[in-house]
Amino acid sequence: MKKIILLFTAALFTLSCSDDDKGQDAPKALPVASKISLTSGSSTMVYNFSYDSNRRIQSIQTTGSSTRTVSLTYNQKELMSTMTVATTGTPIVYALAYNDQNRLVSVSAGDDTLPVSYNEATRTYTFNSTVFSLDEDGDIVSAPPSDVFYETGKFGPMIHANMSTHLLAALTGDTYLLYFAGKKPMKEIKNSGTVQLSFENTFNESNYLTKSVINSGSLTTIAYEYTSI
Repeated sequence: MKKIILLFTAALFTLSCSDDDKGQDAPKALPVASKISLTSGSSTMVYNFSYDSNRRIQSIQTTGSSTRTVSLTYNQKELMSTMTVATTGTPIVYALAYNDQNRLVSVSAGDDTLPVSYNEATRTYTFNSTVFSLDEDGDIVSAPPSDVFYETGKFGPMIHANMSTHLLAALTGDTYLLYFAGKKPMKEIKNSGTVQLSFENTFNESNYLTKSVINSGSLTTIAYEYTSI
């Protein structure tokens, strides 16, 4: 039986702008992460991102200490519909289903389907007995006993990506992708009130995240590069 790895699911927010209206200026190009490099000791991983014209991620290629390609497709409502994960074996295709309110209700891989429920009042998801909460940006803030805290007034590398990138972190089961896939830069992760991970972040003159050093007993350095779309 194929195993669906879903740590938590973020709400899907899609942004759209019309280029059909005459007299409107062309949409302004905005920065999105194109390459993110992680170094921990002698181990290095590099993530390369490609996007469509709407700044939705089309693929993530991971090289270095691990190798993987994640390819995405979207439905007519601009919600992620499939995610294909290719490593060394047969690629696994994940299918996502939504309700009439565009909320994720299930994730399927092969013959396996797992339900997802959502409480709109508390922005809380329940999946496979796991409960987690989101803020208004779709960034995870709680997955008991852990709580996540963010920098204020600063921009994460996926601030302009027109999708919930925490959903990708959840589906791929990639902890590092979780750390840098938010709209905002992470500051701390606490477990029952005790700091488990702290992030020393560096920003450019426009307040976009350019470097993070994660202290978890050992140090992991993350470097961010951007492109404008």
